[in-house]
Amino acid sequence: MGQHAVFYYPYASLGADQSLLLKAAALYFDKLYILDPLKASWATIGPGKREGDLQLLESEGILQRIAPEDVLLRNDKIIGDAIERDLADPEFLKLCVGKETKRWTLALAKVPKAIRNDPKYQPRIRPCVT
Repeated sequence: MGQHAVFYYPYASLGADQSLLLKAAALYFDKLYILDPLKASWATIGPGKREGDLQLLESEGILQRIAPEDVLLRNDKIIGDAIERDLADPEFLKLCVGKETKRWTLALAKVPKAIRNDPKYQPRIRPCVT
């Protein structure tokens, strides 16, 4: 019988609802891969009180954390192209208008270096200060 696996990406927050989903997934899948919530969030999302759920699944060999920098290294060009297409798409930008009160944070480990260093994106990319 073949192995069934799933990769949870790009968000790695693990609240109560997500923890139940993760446990259910562990019943169905032989292997779970998750973007490491500690590396992917700069301590603003992360697993919090649910870290024990991850550790239990890791100790049983079911769950494996994937470093965001590894995903970015392998897919840098594809991710960068997708981000640039989104930021050049008037329909996407229209969806963002009026949403300034809701702030999204994204770990810079998930953003290709070419975009992080491009001056035209600098006003949009700001490090989180906690």
